[in-house]
Amino acid sequence: MRDDVGKLMEQARSEHYTKIIEENDNNQRKLFKMVSPLPSRASEEKYPPHTNPSRLANEFGNFFVQKIQKIRARLDHLENPSGNMRESQSAYSGSLFTNFQPVSAETIKRIVLSTASKSCENDPIPTQIVKDCISKLLPAITCMVNQSLNEGHLSDTWKEALVRPKLKKRA
Repeated sequence: MRDDVGKLMEQARSEHYTKIIEENDNNQRKLFKMVSPLPSRASEEKYPPHTNPSRLANEFGNFFVQKIQKIRARLDHLENPSGNMRESQSAYSGSLFTNFQPVSAETIKRIVLSTASKSCENDPIPTQIVKDCISKLLPAITCMVNQSLNEGHLSDTWKEALVRPKLKKRA
């Protein structure tokens, strides 16, 4: 009798979920919300076999450091002796940007004021302060942008970024 009840419950559950899936086959968000709380089956090991988590983390770190070093080496290899990558990339057949019209102070002001007021640790001045003081900073910013475009050089400090990977939740 208990087995019969179990089978009936399983059949009713199956029919219930089948109906919901059919009704929401075009709504991925609703389907995911429905499935995510269900108990997962056997948990798969997502990491290579290891006995020491600290050592595994270091191995991951070394892997990515080596990967970055290989990419840098390949990029360095692409550069010609003069250090100008444009000359060594013969596959590009389009126009090269060699002359720039100076950017007007009004254009710079419009761009600065239209950006989000977010800042990070790398910013020497918080964005909101730059916006508040734009009339005083505008000549210097305009000069730096135009000089960078004319020389074809971007300061190394402008190329830095803080990258914070978002880790996925483990199921």
